[in-house]
Amino acid sequence: MARCVLVHILKRRLVTVFEVWPRKKSREKLEQSIRELTPRRTCGCALEQCIASLNEVLKG
Repeated sequence: MARCVLVHILKRRLVTVFEVWPRKKSREKLEQSIRELTPRRTCGCALEQCIASLNEVLKG
């Protein structure tokens, strides 16, 4: 669902900005995949590996 917002910019012009948020189901799926990739303990994985795998998921 997109929401239209009028933003006042420094030069006193109004600009229309669309805010787009993911659906609840999509957000929950992303949260679940992040939980799977970030265990409470690192399980011997290097921090760089954890960050690299998270970046792949977040970038899509």
